[in-house]
Amino acid sequence: MKYIAMFTSFINGLGRTFWGLLYDIFGFKLLYKIINIFIFFISALIYFVPENIYALFILIPLSGLMHSGVFALIPSLHCDVFGIK
Repeated sequence: MKYIAMFTSFINGLGRTFWGLLYDIFGFKLLYKIINIFIFFISALIYFVPENIYALFILIPLSGLMHSGVFALIPSLHCDVFGIK
């Protein structure tokens, strides 16, 4: 499990840059819809495969990637809405 956590942290860090680049190309609404859909399905799959370590090694980092998208998009949205002061 510790390797899954290390890999998830690495993916989460890279994911913030990845989602930031996609935000510049596609905008907030599309990406936020995609992220929410993927978080829903990944969370459901994690619930149904708790004993399969191989599935968890794929699903938990994907969950970290999607959550990094939320953390990357929200500050950008706030800058778009309220402006930079």
